[in-house]
Amino acid sequence: MLLLLAAAGCSRELAGPAPQRPVLAPAYRPTGHMAAGDVFVHLFEWRWTDIAAECENVLGPAGFTAVQISPPEEHSIEPTYPWSERYQPVSYSIAHSRSGTGAEFGDMVNRCKAVGVGIIADAVINHMTNYPSPGLGSNGTAYSKYNYPGLYTASDFHTPCAVNNYQSAANVQDCELLGLPDLNTGLASVRQKIADYLLTLARLGVAGFRIDAAKHIQQVELDDILGRVNRALTAEGRPLPYVFLEVIGGAGEALSPRDYFGEGYSSGGGADITEFTFTGVGNKFQNLNGEHISQLNPNGTPGNQFSETAWGIMPSDKAVVFLENHDTQHLCGLSYRDGNVFRLANVWMLAQPYGYPSVLSSYAFDCPDGNAVGPPSDANGWT
Repeated sequence: MLLLLAAAGCSRELAGPAPQRPVLAPAYRPTGHMAAGDVFVHLFEWRWTDIAAECENVLGPAGFTAVQISPPEEHSIEPTYPWSERYQPVSYSIAHSRSGTGAEFGDMVNRCKAVGVGIIADAVINHMTNYPSPGLGSNGTAYSKYNYPGLYTASDFHTPCAVNNYQSAANVQDCELLGLPDLNTGLASVRQKIADYLLTLARLGVAGFRIDAAKHIQQVELDDILGRVNRALTAEGRPLPYVFLEVIGGAGEALSPRDYFGEGYSSGGGADITEFTFTGVGNKFQNLNGEHISQLNPNGTPGNQFSETAWGIMPSDKAVVFLENHDTQHLCGLSYRDGNVFRLANVWMLAQPYGYPSVLSSYAFDCPDGNAVGPPSDANGWT
């Protein structure tokens, strides 16, 4: 056994250090939404028909610039119909999801656009579904894990391994998050299929994308995907889409939001990034852990000040901010359950000259006991 260990040690030494992973230059151009004072609304798990009506009756007249919608792609159907099934892609078809049909989707995009409200589609492009397997998707597509007919086969995915080490960029970006089959975006063919999906939505009039789990996609490879989209749309004389990325920072981790600052820059675009630290504002309004709203004074003393420097947050012209989103609402923090305190916190957020703010409109559920519960639906899981 000792000889085997010694031999293994020698082979590792001879192999040398792991190859350096490519990095993306941090130069970026601001998207302009912060400077313009824009605000968007996140209508989580709303139906396409209801979003269209909300644009016409509420959001457009109120001056909101955009709506973030739930992922429009075909998704798995789980036995209990949880909210998370929308983040389990089966195909890139938008013909039928829990939010409605492809025709209803197109009508929503056009009606919202007509009243000055752009649609930001939540794009799940890091992975495909793993449950149930085998299964049928929301548009009737039969699939199994690593086999999605007409789209991906086993050779399109990274070698299976579990994301379990956030100090390793390779582990975070090349392994499976929660067992979800991880697309190998190192392959040009995979990047093109993802770009084609985003282009399909953009050509339908979708104004932008939230890139789900962007931290789990190698940053240079993601930049290539966005570049394919931007160059194609430029050649067609169409506007470039607004993009923001879900990248959660963490102390001591191998990857940080700054690693993604330059996304889309080389192809004429740009991308904002989620600033999850901002959700800590909720603790101040709830007086948790001895915290209080007086600590949010932009001109306060050290420890009692809200600013980029004091909070260690990203530049204002790069940040998308929110008090809660579809994920963090399950942490049982500040929410609609807090009534006027929640309303006041949203007013404070909208009054700050920091970031591009988003206001969540979701559905009621018990927290934490009902954290997996999906939106109100019929016996077959359709809203």
